[in-house]
Amino acid sequence: MNFIVLFVNTLCESSLSGVCNINILKHISSGTDIKSIDWCSYVLDCLINTSSSFEPYNDKKLFFRPSAYLVLLYLDSIDSDELKVERTRPVICYWSSEKIKYRENLEMTIGRFGFGDINPPFITEDCKRIFVDFGSDFEYNEESIDVISR
Repeated sequence: MNFIVLFVNTLCESSLSGVCNINILKHISSGTDIKSIDWCSYVLDCLINTSSSFEPYNDKKLFFRPSAYLVLLYLDSIDSDELKVERTRPVICYWSSEKIKYRENLEMTIGRFGFGDINPPFITEDCKRIFVDFGSDFEYNEESIDVISR
């Protein structure tokens, strides 16, 4: 049940007050077959239902609902000329928090945040092995941004 609450709060329906949302537990009992739940539809429904709270030019009202999902969707959908990565499934297996922070800072530093080309639909057979391998000992720092942005 802890994983379900973590999943819901990270990818679906986080609380506006910052308190952990446990409402999903009202709908799940010990006899519920977790594997039979259509989680994809649930995530999409949450995105649709929470999108009305998004106000892009309101600095006092931040959108933080299913932000983890939206960040991964952005990273997989928008191509970056400066940082080529292998598109794989599931996306979360490649993008660590360090790599996400690196890409975000890179795009903000060179002034191109959100302006990349849209990647074509992902097809496993077309997957190319052209990517930057930061390795397991990769550590983000400001010098790494300077090297890439030159």
